[in-house]
This record gives sequence, structure tokens and C-alpha cells, in this order.
Amino acid sequence: MYFAHHIYLNGEEIKNLIIPNSLSGVANFSFAGCGGVTSVIIPNSVTDIGSGAFKDCVGLISITIANSVKSIGGAAFSGCTGLTSITIPNSVSNIEGKAFRDCSNLTSVTIENGINNIGGNWMSDWGGESFALCPKLTDVYCYAENVSSIQSNSFKGSYIEFATLHVPASSINNYQYTTPWSGFKEIVPIEDVSLDKCATPTIVYANGELSFTCETEGVDFIYDVKVGGAKAGTGNKVQLTPTYSVSVYATKEGYENSDIATKEIKPTYGDLSSDGKVDATDITKLIDIILQKNTTINTEQ
Repeated sequence: MYFAHHIYLNGEEIKNLIIPNSLSGVANFSFAGCGGVTSVIIPNSVTDIGSGAFKDCVGLISITIANSVKSIGGAAFSGCTGLTSITIPNSVSNIEGKAFRDCSNLTSVTIENGINNIGGNWMSDWGGESFALCPKLTDVYCYAENVSSIQSNSFKGSYIEFATLHVPASSINNYQYTTPWSGFKEIVPIEDVSLDKCATPTIVYANGELSFTCETEGVDFIYDVKVGGAKAGTGNKVQLTPTYSVSVYATKEGYENSDIATKEIKPTYGDLSSDGKVDATDITKLIDIILQKNTTINTEQ
């Protein structure tokens, strides 16, 4: 067990972690034990999630895995007790041993059509148990028409004898005669029901504030703001022109997460109207603000 720790950027704790799209992989154990992280977005640049990458991230409740990831390493999400559901995209062909072991609150697993191997060996003695010790598991959706190779102990201690396996109708017989799939309480055909997708958010910057809107009502916004423009050099003056990189997606229960919206913002100081320039309009707005403040003060007196 890893001791839970937290990630900070510019003095603020990071809860919604967005992996930079400049990376092609998430290194082994890179975020293991980060108890403060509640959501993770893995972008389209990433092809491999390393062994133990998010192991024991007990606060993690949401994972978005892009349709570019090909391999999920051993124990990558083991011990993420806050997870209740996980969707593995069809780009993933290999899930190593104990990848989701001891995700004790996991109730639903969706495996899209692409998996070739589940529970391959990790190191010399870590075979299988990819979804072991997930006692609340009630539904597993496997879209592979050809039964995937899977270790017999992949669902060890997950009480699949009380759970339902959803598979393509044409493949039910094949799953019924292949272990450990055959150990589920019942095996039923997947119903062709697709979730509506949240609309992509709009990012607005005005009066020094960011705001997000979405055509889908009742969504939650998961955002990330990074500050760029760091400089090094010589001289006695430095022009400060920070750039803010903003990314956000919308999420809602019963809906598919939206696409990620991004925007780069270069604030112009004194630009109160947020039109990219400082002119008479901004002076008028500043006077209005000052007068409004004075009015407030006089009223209180």
C-alpha cells in the first residue's frame, strides 16, 4: 500500500489531472498513491499506461482513457477504491495482471472490441487477477465477438457467480464454454443502446474571469488551467506576457463525456472589455466601476 500524497502546482492542489498531450506514455508508478486526485484524463497522444501508474489513488472516481491507448500495465489502477465504473476503449489490446485488482467499489466494467489478452504476466509472479477483489461487480460488458484470452483467476474474489456478463448475441455460446467467462451468473446479449454525448463546452474569458457553458443542461465541468511564458535571459527589464492554456470537458451521469475544449488566453492588462486592446471603452468601463464602488460606499455610510 502506498501512502496517499498530493500534487501541487503553483501552490494549488491538483484534483483533476489531465495528462499533457506531449506525452506518449504514462511512466510506471508515476502517480501511485496520489490520494488527492479525483479525475484523470488520458489524451490521444498516450499509447501505454505503465505498471502501477495510478496504483492506490484512493480518491480517483473518474478515468477517461483515450482511444489511442494500446496497453494497460500491471496494477495500473490497482487499489483505486473510489472507482465505480471503467470503460476500456477498443484501441487497448492488452491488459496486464492485477490492472484493476482491489477496486473494491467497482460495479461495472466495459471492455470494447479490441482486447486480445487480459491478465498476462507482470514481472514473474503477477499473472492474472486483472479484476480480482472487486466484490461489488454486478455487470461486465465485453464487446469482443471472438472470446479474448484471459487468465482463469482474472475475476478472483469478485463474486462473478452473482454478476451478469453482457456479450454480442452471436458469441454467447462461445463465452458459456470458456472459463472464467462461464462462471458468471448469466450471460446475456448486449442491447444496442448508445449514450448521448455531452456537447463540447464553450470557453469564455471576460473581466479577468473564465466561464464555461454547454448546450447540454445539468453538466459538471472538469477543467485544467496551466500557465506558460516562463523566460530566462539577461538585462534589467522583462516584459511579462503570460499565456494561460485552458482545457475543459463536460460530464453528466447517463451521458458520454464531451470532447475536450481548449483555449489559449493572453490577458491584456487594462483590457476591461476583453476585446484585446486598451482604449476609451476600457476607460469608460473603469470610471463606471469606480463610480459604482463610490455609490456602494456612500450607501453604506
